[in-house]
Amino acid sequence: FSSKAFIFPAESLTIAYFGSRLLWYLKDPHTIIGIGKTAKRATSQDIKIKIAPTTTTVVQHAEQLCKSRGARLTVKRRQVLTGLLDSQKALSAYELTDYCRDELGYQLPAMSVYRILDFLESEDLVHRLNLAKKYVACSHIACEHEHELSQFLICKSCFRVQEISIDKNVMNSLNRSV
Repeated sequence: FSSKAFIFPAESLTIAYFGSRLLWYLKDPHTIIGIGKTAKRATSQDIKIKIAPTTTTVVQHAEQLCKSRGARLTVKRRQVLTGLLDSQKALSAYELTDYCRDELGYQLPAMSVYRILDFLESEDLVHRLNLAKKYVACSHIACEHEHELSQFLICKSCFRVQEISIDKNVMNSLNRSV
């Protein structure tokens, strides 16, 4: 979408996956967008398709981040990161070992996966979900801006994880209140 912020009712937005790329677009071009006095009918300029970066693009960006920090994203590290990105859910080291073997054809010992996950976590490329004892790829790897504090919404049925950000000032205020 353009640089303006738009709010769409959930029923007016279609979300679809094309491979590992997320596509979203308006179902109805007459949808009202915006809030209050800024509300208007959607125009052809508002209706655009946003394509999320592919796994390959995200891994390439992760490689550049590592290089800029003086670290290396080796082949095995790329394989583990690719497994987490492609699975699109939180996985334990053993589940990730199985996923990489069964879905991607990578044979990695679980102990190697643990060490690789430690490295990826230290480089802020994955997050460890302590409560679930699983890992998820950071959804901000390919972003160019600074991020807030990450929080995670986990579906109890399918274990998909949605990473959300909370403003640091809000979190500090909450900590002072508790």
